Amino acid sequence: MLNNNEVNKGESAYTNPIEETLLFQSMRERLDEGGQLFYAGIVDSLKPLLALPFEKNWALYLCKNEERAKEVLQDCKAFSDNAYYYPPKDYLFYKADTRGHYILRERGECLRHLLEEESGIVVTTFPALMEKMEGKNAFRVSLFTVRVGMNIELSELQEKLSQMGYKRTEQIEMRGEYSIRGGIFDVFSNQMEDPVRIEFFGEEVDSIRYFSLETQRSLEQIEEAKLYPAGERGFSSSLKAFSLLDYFPENAPVFLDEPARLLEEGERVEAEFLNFFEANTEEEEKVELFSPQTLLTEIGERTFAAFSTLGTGLDSLVDVADARKFTEKSVSSKEIPSYGKQPGLFQEDLKRLFKEKYRVLLYSPSTLRASRLAERLREEGISAYCPDEFSLPKEGEKSIQVCTGFLRHGFSLEEEKLFILTEAELFGQSLSLKKKKKKKKAEGVRIGSLTEIEKGDYVVHESHGIGIYQGIERIVTDGVSKDFIKILYGDGGNLYLPVTKLDGIEKYAGKEAKVPKLNRLNGTEWQKTKARVQGAVKEIARELLRLYAKRQNEEGYAFSEDSVWQRI
Repeated sequence: MLNNNEVNKGESAYTNPIEETLLFQSMRERLDEGGQLFYAGIVDSLKPLLALPFEKNWALYLCKNEERAKEVLQDCKAFSDNAYYYPPKDYLFYKADTRGHYILRERGECLRHLLEEESGIVVTTFPALMEKMEGKNAFRVSLFTVRVGMNIELSELQEKLSQMGYKRTEQIEMRGEYSIRGGIFDVFSNQMEDPVRIEFFGEEVDSIRYFSLETQRSLEQIEEAKLYPAGERGFSSSLKAFSLLDYFPENAPVFLDEPARLLEEGERVEAEFLNFFEANTEEEEKVELFSPQTLLTEIGERTFAAFSTLGTGLDSLVDVADARKFTEKSVSSKEIPSYGKQPGLFQEDLKRLFKEKYRVLLYSPSTLRASRLAERLREEGISAYCPDEFSLPKEGEKSIQVCTGFLRHGFSLEEEKLFILTEAELFGQSLSLKKKKKKKKAEGVRIGSLTEIEKGDYVVHESHGIGIYQGIERIVTDGVSKDFIKILYGDGGNLYLPVTKLDGIEKYAGKEAKVPKLNRLNGTEWQKTKARVQGAVKEIARELLRLYAKRQNEEGYAFSEDSVWQRI
């Protein structure tokens, strides 16, 4: 599960090279005027970089599915700290989705940014946009802020949290719970990294502080705690229907990644949803959806830009777009080939690019890595430099500019004379400059396909811990069947995970492959284990900082240059 705090948070906010191109400047001019655009010939790696600069007044980026949305989010986070993910629900089995708490947390956090901040870009899927929601004013009202010095009765706070979906327990163990002990009120909101402890003096809030769920010790004093609903209240048919689109400013542009695929996926989800509930005549809690065509019509009333590699999807947009504002344009962009096993081909292409006066940029995940990469290229006789170093090229010298930023893939823009590549293209699939040695100790392995695990294998779920894979079980509801991964836990509980959600589990492999102890499905042991590991990692980081600080202050020893025999 990918969340909003992941993907090189500390390495973001680097310069987006696309902002300097005529292609982007033309697009910005048209969208600032309220235009509607369709671009054919835009490769996947270029699309997010064209959309990202519009985060300055909020922007919405729509993808076909979660896999593509995660790729776009990763590319956006290479250049911005204001890229957020709004995850979709499984509309048929959303109550059984094991990621429920994490989905609610991510969605709530995304809506909070939309309401409280002035800029950002939200990446989501077209099916996620289809859900009918309460309006943003109703969402604001559902938030509750507790401040030091405010007067409120414990019973009133308890009633408020119960209305917000919180559950009272003797001692909180997870998000969405609260507990009361005398004048102490503990609560764990979905948007919090740690729970908060609110102490009362009579009816007055005397203090608020974060505390550790494992040790119960105080972590940090705060002046206020903003509490979000523990669950989504959903849409009431008696109210006006809103979509996520209504949370954005009216002039915020919408970016459509392959519009034909978006509409196709929306229609598939709608058909599956209608078939599922067709035979259900009983009134029960369920989500309500907008039709894909309704949403497309609403987008047609806004500023938008659609990107298509092969130029498909134009017909569906022409029907809803404003003919006076709509413009179609073809762009010549290409993906970069892999040079991993053909270093000679790279040097040949480089000579051609420099001859044709291309600007060549090579992206590396970190500043240190970029510096080393530039040095290695110079050792191979290729002029290269990092913009933030003193090793700038001589005037008129043709050089590769090695930049910092984690891009998945590169691209070339013929009209702009721009060639961008990454380590993935330069060295092959691995981002390592050197081949990593195989580790003797077994480690957890991310599962990419169900063929990689067998019945009886130990697996690790990111939020529930270690269990035993029991195979695939088909669940039939109202005539619609769906496959689920079944995982057995130590207390006899079974976890059912949709087969499409493999990103949340790993195949277990512990030290010397010892048989692990199973976690309890409803226990707190796994959370405590993760907390201990996080504490140990922080302690190691502190030790390393002290060590490097000491080394920095000590005088070094200059060794003589290697002899000919040492270089062999």
